[in-house]
Amino acid sequence: QPRATLIIVGVVMSKSENHLKKPRSIAFTRQNGYCYYCSQPMWTNNPLKFALKYNATLSQVKRFQCTGEHLVAHQDGGSSAPHNIVAVVNIAINKDIKKNRSTPEQHKKLIQHRMSLGRWHSYRPNSNAQYA
Repeated sequence: QPRATLIIVGVVMSKSENHLKKPRSIAFTRQNGYCYYCSQPMWTNNPLKFALKYNATLSQVKRFQCTGEHLVAHQDGGSSAPHNIVAVVNIAINKDIKKNRSTPEQHKKLIQHRMSLGRWHSYRPNSNAQYA
């Protein structure tokens, strides 16, 4: 007789990411659950609830998982203190920041400009967000 299997989508954090858990949570609350870069809503621990709320697939909502980003990178003397951490969605993290050495504010403007032109990503849970 076949058995039903429940698969729970979870988040596995490496030891190095654990130090951001509390500052990321503080940033998420400070930002009212919206990404610092793209102003889209994020989820922290319940992708299914987020998917149901925004009528999306689990595949679509993966990119809206909240993660922490240093405003000033460790290599540049930044810390993991709450004032240096912002909450961002996975899709908004871009290696171009580190590669091109652009500032977080420059990256934010670039993302918002691309979104205003419809050239960022196709699924947007918050279609009412205003972009530069």
